[in-house]
Amino acid sequence: MVNEQIPLGKKRIRRPSRCIAVPSSMLSRGFTLLELMIVITIIVILAAVALPRFQAVIQHAREATLRDDLFQMRKAIDQFAAKGKTSSVA
Repeated sequence: MVNEQIPLGKKRIRRPSRCIAVPSSMLSRGFTLLELMIVITIIVILAAVALPRFQAVIQHAREATLRDDLFQMRKAIDQFAAKGKTSSVA
């Protein structure tokens, strides 16, 4: 199989040797429609499982941000109220 000549019509193409012997029928073969459909189905199933979890994580992050904002507002209101009690208006 080392540098063998393969006739192609009137032209001859030189084909280099390969380290791994693979039948020529496998080289020109692509994916079948069934194989692609199976892969797409698996991807859709994985996405359907992951999407609700992802949305729950996003919701949890929003709630944590809102809690922090509420804490900061309470702190600012307490500081404002404490400042108003100590300062005397003449």
